[in-house]
Amino acid sequence: MLTNSKNKQVPLLKYWTLRYFLILLCILILITMFFGFWIKYSTIQRELKISENTASTIALNLINDDMDVNKNVMLQLDRLFRGNYQIYDISGEIISSGKFKNNFPRIPLRNNGGIIEEQVTEKIKLNQFSGDFYLIVTPIISNEQILGYLSITIPEQVLLGDEQNAQYHILIIIFICLSITGWLIIYWLLKKLTNPIRLAAEAAVQVSEGNYDIKLNKDFKEKELYELNYSFENMAARLKTLETLRTELLAGITHEIKTPVTSISGLVQAVKDKVVTKEEEEEFLHLALQESNRLQKMVEDLLDFNSYAAGVIHLDTKKVNLNTVVHEVAKQWKVMDGDVSITLSLPEEEIFSFGDSLRMKQILFNLLKNSQAAMTEMKEIIIKVYPYDGQFVAIDIQDSGSGIPKQEQPNVFERFFRGSDKKDTVRGLGLGLSLSKILATAQKGDLILKESSPQGTTFTLLLPALDD
Repeated sequence: MLTNSKNKQVPLLKYWTLRYFLILLCILILITMFFGFWIKYSTIQRELKISENTASTIALNLINDDMDVNKNVMLQLDRLFRGNYQIYDISGEIISSGKFKNNFPRIPLRNNGGIIEEQVTEKIKLNQFSGDFYLIVTPIISNEQILGYLSITIPEQVLLGDEQNAQYHILIIIFICLSITGWLIIYWLLKKLTNPIRLAAEAAVQVSEGNYDIKLNKDFKEKELYELNYSFENMAARLKTLETLRTELLAGITHEIKTPVTSISGLVQAVKDKVVTKEEEEEFLHLALQESNRLQKMVEDLLDFNSYAAGVIHLDTKKVNLNTVVHEVAKQWKVMDGDVSITLSLPEEEIFSFGDSLRMKQILFNLLKNSQAAMTEMKEIIIKVYPYDGQFVAIDIQDSGSGIPKQEQPNVFERFFRGSDKKDTVRGLGLGLSLSKILATAQKGDLILKESSPQGTTFTLLLPALDD
């Protein structure tokens, strides 16, 4: 496995599981804090409501008109509020109090001249104690007259009591359960997601080591995962094909170049050693010159291909009459090879394109050479010019050859590819169609294999359409 000294590589499953779990954990903590505060607030409000109702009920029977305190009610008051109370008269003087008499504040008199007409609840702090307290002041009313006040001071922790702790425990248990469940779900989902990626990475290592026989599972409902494995398998198959072509290329170029070199060497050596007659010397030299020209053509094709593949293509682009170009190509070809019957199918109206006429002719001559090599008996070629669509015009080269095998059709434009029928019968480097496609693309067009069958093959040159 490749490693980086600066950035330590971490498995994808571990990397994203940890990060997603931390995100989930942060979200759960925020939710838990929110519900913790909500439990605290709702508990306090509920307990305060109960305490207020209790205080109101007790205040009804706490003192009589003579300001005498009901002892029984005081005992109940002391039991319920643990002595944290004070009883005042209307002027604010303490009549009675619980056991914490000196520890709690006097009533905060306010409103109409210090008279509190309704029950009041306030949150307060006491200097001598830590934490928050709630002060409940309830008017003591008899015959619609306020006789005094009942003041109850309750610590916040007393309001929360054991119930809050139980709720907190439940909340913590829920938090832990959700965290564990969330981690398991994240781990399971990420493992399912990263497993095909891991297998593809392992397959990539195999490809880098030269093993192109890759089979990946493509039984996925997820479109992206299916496309990943499907594309990877196709890439591996294509690399295998290219590797085969590269091997054949080395053998083919070696053979193709070695043959003329050997022929030239043998012919020249025979002339030099004077083992041939005078008439044979001229024939041998002529043959040597032919082999030399063929060798030169191979080298030129290689140089042209390297130049074109690097994007170095010199074009003289201008408005071109395709009818004229096709006429000139057909005329020149008949002069070069009179055995081939060429039929032109041209529209009545002239068709124009924008490109380099010389490069167009070069492409057409390459296609005609291929067609000629594919035909053995009936040598008939049809060249057809027609509007392809609103964007392109087309030139079809249709021959009467035996066709290209179906399994070889996807590779016809591959560099150095030569069909099985041509390897032993036609000499060359297999660059003609590759060069032609590059030239077509350079003119913003394309070259495609339209159809091929035992009845013949049709190549289509697409060029940018141009109104006359």
